[in-house]
Amino acid sequence: MFRKRVKNKQFDFIPKYYDPAKEDLEARLSVHSEEKQGVDHLKHNIRSGFQRKARGNTSMSTSVRKQSNIRLLMIIGILAMLSYLLLQSDLFLKFAEAISG
Repeated sequence: MFRKRVKNKQFDFIPKYYDPAKEDLEARLSVHSEEKQGVDHLKHNIRSGFQRKARGNTSMSTSVRKQSNIRLLMIIGILAMLSYLLLQSDLFLKFAEAISG
């Protein structure tokens, strides 16, 4: 008649909060600590270098992008001029007549 009541399941989950500023500070401090040595230290340096490059220097990337765009426009301009000169020459007309028969 009287039964034991079933207790609710309980979990011991403690949520971990992410603080990017604190993690960045700890990463920079751990680079300079002498506790890390060897392979782990090298892996950490490589990982932090990739992260810094991923964030990147925006002024550097914009200047590189500008140079690339200017170079591309110059190449397109030169090719357009060469194709115009080729189409206007008599050599191209003779070649086209020879192919057509």
